[in-house]
Amino acid sequence: MSTSFIYHAFGLRGYDYGRQDFIAGNIIMKVQPEDDLICCPCCRSRDIIRHGFAERWVQTVPIGFKPVWLVIPVRRVGCRNCGIVRLIDIQIAEPRRWYTKAFERYALALARKTTIQDVADLFGVGWDTIKSIFNRYLSRRFSKPNLN
Repeated sequence: MSTSFIYHAFGLRGYDYGRQDFIAGNIIMKVQPEDDLICCPCCRSRDIIRHGFAERWVQTVPIGFKPVWLVIPVRRVGCRNCGIVRLIDIQIAEPRRWYTKAFERYALALARKTTIQDVADLFGVGWDTIKSIFNRYLSRRFSKPNLN
């Protein structure tokens, strides 16, 4: 598998493919962020000190009926300009979400055509996950209408 495949299949821009494992019917793909992504999350400065990393698992769109998990080492950086110490932004998933933006878009597209329970069964997640994705979409789209 190549870096080009993970870009075209999952929309992972700026990541290098590491390896994959097949565990309990899941596809686990290990990817590494390129050096371009490693910068201060606040001021975008490249003048940083690396303080280790935390491994983050996020679920992305399935391949067939197999769930796909991405394992991403998220760097912890200290910025010499603004002085903060934080984890970098991985850009493919929202903070505190265990699924990618591509997973969210795919779930929304399917939820428009079928029931929330059917989408949840297809992805192998709880219906409340798909419902919360759909509720966030509805609140973003319709919460503040333009009255002009």
